[in-house]
Amino acid sequence: MDWICDVADLIRVQQNLDWQGVIWLARELHIERTLYIGLTGLETMLPDSVLKAAKSDAVPCRWRLTYESNCFVNATTQTEHRIQFPSL
Repeated sequence: MDWICDVADLIRVQQNLDWQGVIWLARELHIERTLYIGLTGLETMLPDSVLKAAKSDAVPCRWRLTYESNCFVNATTQTEHRIQFPSL
């Protein structure tokens, strides 16, 4: 989990991040959806264009809802902690 916090901190600190370049590279590497899944899990400020692109793909949004509902389960109702990710 540390690396997730590191990414969030990097985004907060790097105000001049080249988001077009990041998205272009992710697209070239065929990991654009993975990028959006990762970014939707971070609670940090993102440019509107990045948020719009991430929200246009239903999978990252569905992944986040599934993740949040499985992460924040009442301990008295569930003894085992599991996260189920929807298939991509």
